[in-house]
Amino acid sequence: MDKIDLHIHTTASDGKLSPEEVLKLFSSKGYHTISITDHDNLGGWKIAAPIAENYGIDLIPGVEVSTQYRNLDVHILAYYMKETEELIEMLNETRLARANRAEIILDKLWHLWGFELEMTQLEEISGSDDIIGRPHIAQAMLDKGYCNSLQEAFDCYIGDDCPAFHSKLSRSPQEVIGIIRRAGGIPVLAHPGLLRKGGIVREIIAMGIQGLEVYYKKHSKEQIDHYLNIAGNNHLIRTGGSDFHGFQKDFRFLDKSRVPQFCVRELKELKGIAND
Repeated sequence: MDKIDLHIHTTASDGKLSPEEVLKLFSSKGYHTISITDHDNLGGWKIAAPIAENYGIDLIPGVEVSTQYRNLDVHILAYYMKETEELIEMLNETRLARANRAEIILDKLWHLWGFELEMTQLEEISGSDDIIGRPHIAQAMLDKGYCNSLQEAFDCYIGDDCPAFHSKLSRSPQEVIGIIRRAGGIPVLAHPGLLRKGGIVREIIAMGIQGLEVYYKKHSKEQIDHYLNIAGNNHLIRTGGSDFHGFQKDFRFLDKSRVPQFCVRELKELKGIAND
């Protein structure tokens, strides 16, 4: 049976493995259909696309776009989008917002706890001066001995609702959904179970989202059933993925893909692509 993962990150954003390392790993675990969905850029997918066939991988074009709604980070997965000028401008703008947020978080860490961290350290870890995420800050904290694990960095310092947290300045879901659809892409709401405000999923559905990431590694069986019902009632496609970043905790999901075959079928049918 074809193992599927439609939500994977590489070193092109905040993942630990290069695009080719991701292809090699997932191929060795029996996956045949995956999507590299790096945050706010297409770099990882572009590197992987010409060599995916060498690993027996059907690589679906993807990206995960950061948005803001009701004081929450809302992530929109986009599949099969074209590189329109409007889309590229949006991704560039969002990456810049990530770098600005990182500088603010470093300032908070200094003023609250005296942690001495520099943007140059984050750039060395990420390999970029603009694709910087909180995992890079957590790694810098670990490297300097300010925490004992990446999880501690998030739980105590930079995670949502923690003292050094700072939200990105991002576009609204409605804007991003429109840009993706005008680029011929399919917008899907990522990990809806992580959105803690009531009614927010239905509000985003009303904005024109076309799918829900029903099968997510942190979704309980009850949540999966709940989002299957919502998707069915609103004529949305269903997708799924592990949100793999290459951290130690991510590897335990590789041997047990929970994403059904119909997720790829629905995605391709909506795009008008014949299934093999």
